[in-house]
Amino acid sequence: MITSEPSFLVYRKAVQAQGGRNVVIPLKDGTHDLERIAQAVTPRTRIIFLDNPTNPMGTVIPSRRFEAFLSTLPDGLIVALDEAYMEFVRDPDTPRGKDLVHKDRRVAFLRTFSKAYGLAGLRAGYGIMDEEVARNLEKVRQPFNMNSMAQVAALAALDDRDYLKQVLKITWEGMDGLTAGLKGMGCRPLPSQTNYILVDVGKDADVIYKQMLKTGVIIRSMASYGFPTHIRITIGLPEENKRCLAALKEALENA
Repeated sequence: MITSEPSFLVYRKAVQAQGGRNVVIPLKDGTHDLERIAQAVTPRTRIIFLDNPTNPMGTVIPSRRFEAFLSTLPDGLIVALDEAYMEFVRDPDTPRGKDLVHKDRRVAFLRTFSKAYGLAGLRAGYGIMDEEVARNLEKVRQPFNMNSMAQVAALAALDDRDYLKQVLKITWEGMDGLTAGLKGMGCRPLPSQTNYILVDVGKDADVIYKQMLKTGVIIRSMASYGFPTHIRITIGLPEENKRCLAALKEALENA
C-alpha cells in the first residue's frame, strides 16, 4: 500500500495488521506528491490511499494533476480516495470520487457522516466503488458493522439538506473570520478546504496546547506529526471561535 506522510495514521496501521508493506511518500508543498507516488508503484502494489482533502494539511489535489496521475497507473490496483471532509471543499478544481468512479474502475471513494453531518458517535459512513471490489469487501467485512440507529440517522441526515447548508455557511464564515484573526496575531494559518486550520504559531505547540487547555479550549498540537510549532483548530460557532482566539492570544503571551 502506498500513502503519503503525514496523513491519517489508520491507513498504515490497517496494512500492518494484515501483514502488508507500507510505502510512505512525503507530502510536497503540503499536498500529495503524485509523481513520486506513481514512481513507487510496482507489480506488488495493491492499493494507493489518498486523503482528499489531506489531513492534517487541509489541501486538495488539482483535478488535472489527478487525472494525469490516474493515466500513468497500471490496472490491477485500487486508488482509494478518503473524502471525509469533501463537503467543506470550496475549490471547484477538486477531483471528486462520485465523478470518477463511473469512469475508472480502479477508483473507490469513502465518505463519512462524522464531519459535516455531526454524527461522529454513530460511526456511519459508506464507500462507492467497482462492483467486483464491493463484492470482495462484502465477503470479509465484519457482520453488523453499522448498527440500525446509525443507518436511520444517516438516512435522515441525507434528507436534511437545509441543515448541511447551514453547517457549511457557519463553517466557511468561521474559517474566514478565524483566519483573519490568526493573521492579526502574527500566526501563519495555512489555506484549508476542510473544517479545520493548520496554524504555525511560531512557538512550542505542546506548550500552547497545554496553556489553552487550562482555559477550557481544546486545540491539537501537531508536534507528533512533525510540526513542532503548529496547532490544528477546528472551526466552531462564532462565539467559540472568538473564545479560541482570545485563549490563543493569552497562551502566546505567556509561552
